[in-house]
Amino acid sequence: MAMFQLLERRRLAAQTWLAAQTHLAVNRVSGRAHALRAMA
Repeated sequence: MAMFQLLERRRLAAQTWLAAQTHLAVNRVSGRAHALRAMA
């Protein structure tokens, strides 16, 4: 049972990390687009 809990926790951590990376990437892209629009 402990092994399963460990795997589940690791899976949740990986999902959280992926979500954070995606969020950061989206912010970076939208921030760049906003900067380009401001310069135009």
